[in-house]
Amino acid sequence: MTLRKSILIAVLVLVAVVWLRPAARTQEQTFGRCSVTIPSNWGTYKGDAQGYGLVFEDSAGTLRFVKQLPCGLEGTPNVLVEVHRK
Repeated sequence: MTLRKSILIAVLVLVAVVWLRPAARTQEQTFGRCSVTIPSNWGTYKGDAQGYGLVFEDSAGTLRFVKQLPCGLEGTPNVLVEVHRK
């Protein structure tokens, strides 16, 4: 096989891989069997505070730290710490 044919085959394989790759990304992925609902009035997710859990801030500036999320249980997750502004 000549060098030109080798390069042509390599380019064709690369194009095929790149062309097929987006189709693989569109497949639905399942990461777990647990679903937790956070109340919308808790506001926006602000991040993860090491040692305190997930942080949510509502429109009044109240911060809620949630460390243990109940898996599959109805109701509101337990708030570890709630910080209010004066």
